[in-house]
Amino acid sequence: MHAASMPFGAGGAFRQVVPRQLNCTHQQPSCSRHSRPKPARSLRLDAQEGQTQSSIRDSNTSSERLQDSTAATNGATGKLSPVALQIDPAVVPVNGTNGAGQHASEATALSRAQSSTAWYAAVGLSALAALICSVDRAAISVAILPMSEQFGWSDSTKGAINSAFYIGYTLTNLIGGYLAASWSAKKVLGWGVVVWSIFTITTPAAAGASLPLLFGNRAVMGAGEGVTFPCVQNIVKFWVPADVRTRALTLIYSGGTMGTILALVTAPLIIKSLGWPAVFEIYGSLGLFWTIAWQKLVSDTPPMVQQQQQQRQQQLLQAAAPQQTQHTDVQ
Repeated sequence: MHAASMPFGAGGAFRQVVPRQLNCTHQQPSCSRHSRPKPARSLRLDAQEGQTQSSIRDSNTSSERLQDSTAATNGATGKLSPVALQIDPAVVPVNGTNGAGQHASEATALSRAQSSTAWYAAVGLSALAALICSVDRAAISVAILPMSEQFGWSDSTKGAINSAFYIGYTLTNLIGGYLAASWSAKKVLGWGVVVWSIFTITTPAAAGASLPLLFGNRAVMGAGEGVTFPCVQNIVKFWVPADVRTRALTLIYSGGTMGTILALVTAPLIIKSLGWPAVFEIYGSLGLFWTIAWQKLVSDTPPMVQQQQQQRQQQLLQAAAPQQTQHTDVQ
């Protein structure tokens, strides 16, 4: 051993060995090895706060995607009134998710009840519109006989009058589906009924004026009726639940058939009692009364679209509830 580290001196005497003080920088407060470790609770709170912030960022991204999807849905179903998907702070729970679940259940039940009432009214009035459409179209088939006697029309003239109706009918029948999808089936059908009803009422005046005016009157009337069944298809798609659409279409098309029978039975009685102009006046006024009920009982936004919007709002509520709970636990 080295002499400096020996516990005895040169003469064998015992000597005390005093250890030298080393300048250790680890004893300073700045040393990480000697610093006080962070409590486990603080580490857990930091981790939860980081997860909460990440969840909030993911929720904001999901909200933007859902709103974009809603805008695309509205564009696909026509130019409908946009419904903003906003979350009411009063229904977002702070502690737990029971409030969100209860609100979602109540909203779903209310939506189903409103949807049932809405599609009953839409289907019933659509069937009535199909009936009035057939009545007004068939009126000329009965009234043309006394009209030809009064105005001295030949068989070819009577055929031309009947054919003028289908010029306008064929044109709008082709574009009626596009108008219903791009604008609004409710509005297109409503305006169609108004147009054909007005020109049904004015048929006697046009017949008394001139044949060209009568031809134009019948063509415009046909244009109004041409949008009926394309709009009906769109209404059944977006107003009626999928499991009852077949029955709804059957009822609506049955209304069209019943309208033809009703016109052929009642028109001769009206002509005998009130004269042939009364046929057009009575039948045409039915569509104007129908329009009032249509505007009051049928909503502008289809119930199927409303349900999709409510489902997206419920998804946002359910996504926001756990984040509010996590944020409360962190605090």
